Amino acid sequence: METGLANLQTSFEAFATVANKILAKLDQISASGTTTTYTPKAALTLYYQEEFTKSLCSRRLAEAWRQKIKSYSDQRIDPVKLKFIKQEFLSGTSNPTKFVRSIAEIVFGKETLIKTAMGKDGKPLKGLKQGFDRKIYFESADEALMKDLISLVDKELFMDAGAFEYLVRRPINQAGRDAKKSKEIEV
Repeated sequence: METGLANLQTSFEAFATVANKILAKLDQISASGTTTTYTPKAALTLYYQEEFTKSLCSRRLAEAWRQKIKSYSDQRIDPVKLKFIKQEFLSGTSNPTKFVRSIAEIVFGKETLIKTAMGKDGKPLKGLKQGFDRKIYFESADEALMKDLISLVDKELFMDAGAFEYLVRRPINQAGRDAKKSKEIEV
């Protein structure tokens, strides 16, 4: 009889533990309004992506901005490349990562993305993983060019250094790694 009571007590304690976990999760859901929780870094990335997408979509609807892009010129960019960049701004994807990767591929080319990483002001970022594959970094002029181009979408957003980090630097570095992998697969 006592073993039955002990088993019942153990079962009740297990049930109470699970119930407490469920209640904690329900409290978290009601506080955040969503069932999905993000790490602070992921939440920040999502915030910047949402802001960029909203800005790009609203700018594309504004005739004044469209005219600004159509008449945009930059001595640092080849006229043929500039034509493709304008096309991307006016009718390309609104996904921030794909947009930035596409602009970077037009401006720098796949080979450069494979060999070169975007650090900060032409220097490597701190805390790189052991065995980081690229030792050459874009010059600060190249970073400034990308910032100038992407700032055409939303200048205020890119005044925040975090926006450039999450929306430009990381996607460009990932594009280089992806291009390198696809090149290795082809060979």
